[in-house]
Amino acid sequence: MTAEAARTILRAGGNAFDAALGALLASCVAEPVPAGSADPGASVAAGATPTPTPVPTPTPAPTPTSSLDVDASPAVGRDTTGGLTVLYVIQPGEGLRKVAEAFGITRKRILRANPELEEVAPAEMPGLTIEVPVPADMDQAELEALPGYQEANT
Repeated sequence: MTAEAARTILRAGGNAFDAALGALLASCVAEPVPAGSADPGASVAAGATPTPTPVPTPTPAPTPTSSLDVDASPAVGRDTTGGLTVLYVIQPGEGLRKVAEAFGITRKRILRANPELEEVAPAEMPGLTIEVPVPADMDQAELEALPGYQEANT
């Protein structure tokens, strides 16, 4: 069929480029094309309904769990990822880095939970009550041993 399309174009007065383009277009319509590079021999059957490619459904991230007694402290909340947070009073001599180390998290994680701290000078931080994301492996006894947690929850 492609050769016939090229002959018809040439007989009608077209040039070689017109014939080659006509043959190419005719082959796209009349002849099956490979299904993909992974299977170059596969072709689409005439009249077949193409099967849509399945789209993977994203799996939601698991909600962090913790051994903390959520009912024991009114200061326990949830951060934007669904993890637990607690109120904590920054102690004299502490900065965000020391608080982060005490909780086993990063300074950035505390700043995500308390974006207003970006504007606070380190010297002004002692005495501030902040929300601190609690790692899932921290238990109630470890939390209660932190002086800033005790001060925020008494």
